[in-house]
Amino acid sequence: SLSVSLSVSLCVFLSLCVSHSLPLSLPLFSEWRQEFDALRQDPAELQAAVDAAVATFEDEQARTKAAALAKATTDDGWTVVTAKRKDEPAKPKKKKKKKELTNFYRFQRIEARKEQIAQLRRKFDEDKLRMAAMVQSRKFRPY
Repeated sequence: SLSVSLSVSLCVFLSLCVSHSLPLSLPLFSEWRQEFDALRQDPAELQAAVDAAVATFEDEQARTKAAALAKATTDDGWTVVTAKRKDEPAKPKKKKKKKELTNFYRFQRIEARKEQIAQLRRKFDEDKLRMAAMVQSRKFRPY
């Protein structure tokens, strides 16, 4: 946060100097630059610190995995089977589509039932005509 405030104050200073056509005060600018550079860590040191933190984290993960495996094995040498869901990262949940409410009102249910019955009757009549045609052509042998 200190480096952010320094950089903000530097930007304000530069914008004021430019907007009022003032010459840049080099000693003040160099002081801010030195403070800013002092707050920043050397990239090599930073990389070494990050590598050490990652190595520590990976070692801890390996130890917990080994402890879980040892815990899963009984004294007799049998392995206790556990759910794998605990070790796997959580999968992102799929968004549910909003269901359209069909037949929400009573009259809609009644109309839907009437349409279904009418459709069944239509199919039954078509099947009767088709069976009559098959009987006429003597290709219908039910047994």
